[in-house]
Amino acid sequence: MLTDFGLSNMVKTSSLLKSLCSTPFYVACEVVKTSGMGTGYTKAVDCWSLGVTLFVCITGQPAFTSQHNDMEPRDQILQGNYAMRDKYWERLPQAKDMAEKLVTVDPKKRYTVDQALAHPWFTEDEEI
Repeated sequence: MLTDFGLSNMVKTSSLLKSLCSTPFYVACEVVKTSGMGTGYTKAVDCWSLGVTLFVCITGQPAFTSQHNDMEPRDQILQGNYAMRDKYWERLPQAKDMAEKLVTVDPKKRYTVDQALAHPWFTEDEEI
């Protein structure tokens, strides 16, 4: 289990969070969008962060970085602009699919925890 409880918060299922607290390269786009606006975001941000963490575990690099893209990381996050270099992902197509479904800009289309746990990457053996 990978966690960062330094910025955690208890939340009720129907509540929206409004504070801007996240590790910069792991923050979901809706947190960046709503920062300082008084609107909130849901726990779907945790699924985004899970996808970004998966990306780092597979490639050893953050999904959003100024090292491999001309855009600022903030803009990359807002647009979901990341590069999945084949040398890391070609042998793990199910992990790639999982990461893409977690790092989806629209939180309504983003995989939920239940969907992630039912994904073939968790439920089937993948030959490498």
